[in-house]
Amino acid sequence: MKKRILIFEDNLISSFALEMMLRENGYHPVGAYDTADQLVMICQETEPDLVVLDIMLNGKKTGVEAASELRYHSTVPILFATAFSQDDVLKDLKTIAGSSLVTKPYDEQRIIKKISEVLAASKKETT
Repeated sequence: MKKRILIFEDNLISSFALEMMLRENGYHPVGAYDTADQLVMICQETEPDLVVLDIMLNGKKTGVEAASELRYHSTVPILFATAFSQDDVLKDLKTIAGSSLVTKPYDEQRIIKKISEVLAASKKETT
């Protein structure tokens, strides 16, 4: 069964490219959103195996804020995506359990490898 991946990315071109990369590599994108304001509800409805979450999104919440809220409701693994490499941003990410980081722009080999690693680590934690 294909792994279900939920995308939160505010750049339409990046979002489309990521969806295509996922499909071409055997994953099933279950949705793409440009805001994380409804992240918890969307995750409950779609039951993804992984969430790819941009740090800076449209809407009221940052990706980090939405991920912190999600942790109260779900242990779904989160792969943060960012173009930032500032230490304070990276420090915030370390406080989110079950998360990992990939930098943008998206490189197909790198992001697919990272997704595979995160999903494998998640599988080990649940067995």
